[in-house]
Amino acid sequence: MHIKKKCQAYRNLTIIMVFQVFAVLQAVAGVDRQPLKWEHNGIRIILEDYLNIPAMSWPQTLLEYPVDFSSEPISEDEIQLIDVNSNEIIPFQLTDIVRENGKVKSALLCLISDLPSGVKKEFRLENKTASKIVRKQKTENSIHIQRKDQLLQVDNGLLKIGFTPTKTPSVAMPLLKVGNSDHWLGTLALPEQLVPLQVVVEELSKGSLMAEYALNCTFTGNKSYQLKIRVISGMEFLEMEENMQGFSVEDSLSLNLKWHDFHPEYRYCPNRNDLPIDKQKKGYNNFVWEKITGSPGDPLATNHPNMPYDRQNLPDGQIPFKLTIYHNWMTWWRLHLASFWNETTGQSVGIFIKEFEKWVDPAYPIWGSKDNLAVKFFYKDEAFRWDFPLVTGKRSVALVVYPHKKDIETS
Repeated sequence: MHIKKKCQAYRNLTIIMVFQVFAVLQAVAGVDRQPLKWEHNGIRIILEDYLNIPAMSWPQTLLEYPVDFSSEPISEDEIQLIDVNSNEIIPFQLTDIVRENGKVKSALLCLISDLPSGVKKEFRLENKTASKIVRKQKTENSIHIQRKDQLLQVDNGLLKIGFTPTKTPSVAMPLLKVGNSDHWLGTLALPEQLVPLQVVVEELSKGSLMAEYALNCTFTGNKSYQLKIRVISGMEFLEMEENMQGFSVEDSLSLNLKWHDFHPEYRYCPNRNDLPIDKQKKGYNNFVWEKITGSPGDPLATNHPNMPYDRQNLPDGQIPFKLTIYHNWMTWWRLHLASFWNETTGQSVGIFIKEFEKWVDPAYPIWGSKDNLAVKFFYKDEAFRWDFPLVTGKRSVALVVYPHKKDIETS
């Protein structure tokens, strides 16, 4: 499936690629790294694949490099990023900016790049006066932000989100709307019994490369919920980071993502019985995919995932797999990604764990992750929803919205 290949490629960057980057830098989230030092002749960044294995390549990805400008603080509009290979000016964005006398003293440099097999790429961050290059790279699916229908909408041409910039707490208040470029597909909301005292929306970063916001909710009883959302140019997924404090499993509370205008016909999760009909053939139509409603399973089966409870939805509609980070053996129920699609409308949605180190469950996972933070999926009476439990801890996921034809093309 398309989402499986996308998230596997994303997560395996440091496994399948070897990079040479000046200042011994890895632009991978979560890696402790020393900042690049800004000098009068700029900064060079080199990405190189030494393995040269055709089956292994690095997809378009947001890269982040800390930069120390303290030796010569500068304004954002005085610098540009050059793709040395194409000799073009390319988009970049500075975040986490620390200023001194109005100038940038330090920041996180963000850019987007891929790395095909066997290729070497070089980028140069420099003062605009140091180069006579005037040709800018043609960009597609850049970030567009507008206020429409009382929502702040962020759209990259592939997916869009919407939220109310300033909120008045209310029952079952919607936190976030999610859709493709044409229309809304689903709404994320707090449970009805949980009314916030306050919701503060914070703009973290905004530019043509990406837009990032934090939705901060506070409740009685010293409870709080923060949702960080990030939309990136050219990416089919929305990054979501959740931070929950003061909640317990006994509260039995979950955020609900209700897909009011997406009606799946099929579901997919790795390690399940999506085997080819003919082992000599390939392609999407050579598989019997799991229906969203489940199946009776084989009462005579002796192996997973063919037993009835492996295949059947529970009476409340819960699907027999969930999203969580860890299990200590082969599992058919606790996995890192899932996707759902409708062949008639040609729409697919999915979810995968974005950064494992940012999925934090205080409960000790002696044999595997507890269900405390696991994202669960439900389908009943043609209603489809995802539950995100509200329990003290953190989650990091990416929510994917893409055309189903990509499933077919990558099967």
